Amino acid sequence: MFDPAPGPAPGPVCGCDGSTYDNACEAQAAGTDAASDGPCLAR
Repeated sequence: MFDPAPGPAPGPVCGCDGSTYDNACEAQAAGTDAASDGPCLAR
């Protein structure tokens, strides 16, 4: 199945893995999805 490239993101996103990525495309390239906009919050 073909997955289209993710659209451009204006800033950092928090990945489902708890890591902050520069944008949603970077998160997807790392094998995870963006959980939310903005950097991940330290817990």
